[in-house]
Amino acid sequence: MKLKKTFDFCFVISDLLSTTPRAYRAIKTLLEKGFSVCLLYNRRRINAIPYNDSQLLELSLYDFQAISTDWTKTTVKTFFHKAQHKLLRIWQKFAGSHFPFMLLGTMDYTILPQLCAGRKIKAKVFVGHRPATLPVISKLSKRCRAKTWFDIEDYHFEESTNLLENKLTSEIINKYPAQVYTNASQLIGKAFMAKLGENESVEILNSPFISDNLNSKIEIENVKPISFVWFSQSVTFGRGLETFFDALEEIQIAANVSLIGEIDQKFQAFINKKKLSNVKIKFHGFIPENKIVEEVLSADIGLAIESVTVDYSRRIAITNKILTYAIYGNFILATNTHGQIDFMNRVPNCGKLIEIENITECLLLCVENLNKLRKEKGKRILQAQSVNWQTQQKKLLSFAKNTLSE
Repeated sequence: MKLKKTFDFCFVISDLLSTTPRAYRAIKTLLEKGFSVCLLYNRRRINAIPYNDSQLLELSLYDFQAISTDWTKTTVKTFFHKAQHKLLRIWQKFAGSHFPFMLLGTMDYTILPQLCAGRKIKAKVFVGHRPATLPVISKLSKRCRAKTWFDIEDYHFEESTNLLENKLTSEIINKYPAQVYTNASQLIGKAFMAKLGENESVEILNSPFISDNLNSKIEIENVKPISFVWFSQSVTFGRGLETFFDALEEIQIAANVSLIGEIDQKFQAFINKKKLSNVKIKFHGFIPENKIVEEVLSADIGLAIESVTVDYSRRIAITNKILTYAIYGNFILATNTHGQIDFMNRVPNCGKLIEIENITECLLLCVENLNKLRKEKGKRILQAQSVNWQTQQKKLLSFAKNTLSE
């Protein structure tokens, strides 16, 4: 593909644009304001490719180009890099240290191919999402004396309960620091930067785009049973959903539940064994953001529950889900992690902080006060304007302009 001489920004992501909504929002916002953007991404996660391609087509109307490394077919190249990655992972488990080349191959099988695919890209600022992109933006930026910007979406030092995984990620972050940083939560930003021995990163919340005429789309149908929505990349154990379904089985209320994300078959079997004759459950799998919004907008209760054993990163995160719930007017049931306490203090009266073990009585209270919760949906939407994308994009654009000009 022939590239223009120099882009303002080159975004490097580890997966598809459709599975990295935070990068998509940043790219679209920058393009709409007249900046030029190149995207370097990995074409994997086949079920999300159709939506990814529709997003790329949409962005092609602007000053935008995309380059990918394709992992959807089993070729000699893909087999080699994946096999190498597995062998290096075994080495990591026993050796505990790495040479630079080995470190990249151990972190992700896509890093070296991405470096190769991006070797002709010229940009003023290289932007990384996820730690595996740090070596890529670091090395590509040196070729054209560009700046590096890393977006801290999670507390990557302790994003897993796997200590070896955390150690490997820490090595990458420390070896390839960026020049400037943004974060998806002030608590995550402070913790991440303190680990690096730095101070400053700019918070840009992971808020979704807002539908036009949002308040006009609110429909209150009091005859419908109470409805719940929960979404994440995967629907599985260890996130508090087990306790939610235990509670539904105990109280036997009529309800609709939408679960959005790749479903773990064992978890689906766990749900199917429950005695939930009054509960209608929709397993949506991966769906695009506009479809997520439709489900959230039509739901009464947004579930932002987490298990008490969840990893440290999730304990201090402000997730995409809780922001989406708030902006689209759900009454939020949120477990009291530090990040969610921070969020609920910013947007008062948008829901209730709970202990996961008390969810049964909270569900009963929601059913008892359902008509009131539905009538106050519009009020909750207005309260959440302080955290919507219109407010966040102002910070993003200011940060981007300063990074380009400094």
